[in-house]
Amino acid sequence: MGKWSRRVQALGHSALEVVQAEVHSLLEDFQSTGRGVLKALVVFLAAGAFVFWGVGVLTAAAVAVLALWLALWQATLVVFLAMILTAAGLGWWGWRVIQRLEGPTTTVRRHVDDHIGWWRGHLADDRGRLGRGASPRPSVAEVMEDEEWQE
Repeated sequence: MGKWSRRVQALGHSALEVVQAEVHSLLEDFQSTGRGVLKALVVFLAAGAFVFWGVGVLTAAAVAVLALWLALWQATLVVFLAMILTAAGLGWWGWRVIQRLEGPTTTVRRHVDDHIGWWRGHLADDRGRLGRGASPRPSVAEVMEDEEWQE
């Protein structure tokens, strides 16, 4: 094989390695998001389990204890409100966990923008131009906001 064919082959292998590295990095981010979703699901299940078992067991015991000092209906109302507040607090905590997760579209955009930024930084000349005076390509966010793209 000649020099050029070896260089082209090496370039092809390098491009393949870059794509594989980007896909691997993207999959790691998706796995991280998946772990966050799993954590939120566990928190929601804990809230549901607390409400289920709490209503069945603790309600009867708490009402019986409070009925020593209050009327039966008052004791029942106090225990019910305590259980509802606990369930609401756990549900709020789970909702906060979900709100902190990054969506898949944002993850892909971030990865592509990082990749494009890396290539711009390595291929641009001193004036910020790519190659032979070519203008840099827009970011993924700029392309997605373009009206022609959305039609």
